[in-house]
Amino acid sequence: MKQKFAVIGHPIGHSLSPDMHNASFKELGIDGSYQKIEIKEEELGEFMKKAKNEFSGLNVTIPHKVAVMDYLDGLDKSAKAAGAVNTVHFSKSGAIGYNTDGMGAIDALEKAFKSKKILHGGSGESAKCKKFLHGVEDAAGGTIKGKNFLHGGEDAAGGTIKGKKILLIGAGGAAKGIASEAIMRGALLTICNRTKEKAEKLARDVGKAGVVAFDEKAVTRAVKDSDIVINATSMGMEPRTDKTPLTKEQMRPGLTVMDIVYNPLKTQLLKEAEGAGAIIISGVDMFVFQGAEAEKIWLGVEPPVETMRKTVMEILND
Repeated sequence: MKQKFAVIGHPIGHSLSPDMHNASFKELGIDGSYQKIEIKEEELGEFMKKAKNEFSGLNVTIPHKVAVMDYLDGLDKSAKAAGAVNTVHFSKSGAIGYNTDGMGAIDALEKAFKSKKILHGGSGESAKCKKFLHGVEDAAGGTIKGKNFLHGGEDAAGGTIKGKKILLIGAGGAAKGIASEAIMRGALLTICNRTKEKAEKLARDVGKAGVVAFDEKAVTRAVKDSDIVINATSMGMEPRTDKTPLTKEQMRPGLTVMDIVYNPLKTQLLKEAEGAGAIIISGVDMFVFQGAEAEKIWLGVEPPVETMRKTVMEILND
């Protein structure tokens, strides 16, 4: 019997999840289909009632990652820790919620460190290649000299965020997963959000995080004191691609800037960061890794990660 999967959210037109997962299913020989469904907040409850009889699994995106928890029969420890759900598995045990966002984001960050596919936006001799990260062209054409290419003094080959100062922008569903995973892996976390109360609540939930107000002076100071900045908001996503939480003037050479938005490939934030000489990381690998974790949950298989990444990159580079 054909298995049905979907991603739900609002808006959802930008999502490449169907392309990525259907490519994976084809390579795995899975008799399954994956679609995207526009679900407004007021439609979520009714949809979830019907979904358990129609689907084998769901991905959940903005704005439903917290609200969907009210319609589930149980939560995996990843969802409990994050306080948000991005993956639902319908099984004999009922509708169970998981969170693969945090693992996807931090795995992508550490993978970039380990692979040295971290390309500098500046013009220094330490990074001659100025192409963009992941799937476009790697750093083999340039050189990475010394141990301070990654701000904080650790060689890229070390591949860990332990002890790194991370400024996380956002306090929504994706930010919750990233915050809990970052803390678990030993990062020193500060959370910044337009609604400070939400940042404070997330800091309390993860237990070991600072909070900074979202005003220009406070954010600029926080960026100056950080090794890594992660944008976990939808700012800069299609169709509002001109938006950015930070400007070039607030960033610097040596800072690592990651945007979880993957469409467009190079968001306005990453353009600003590149202009400041910062190290930039796109949201593609987070997107791929969180999707692969979802397939492991739904299907109990090892997904073809490279096929999934290639599919996404071909569309984004078209």
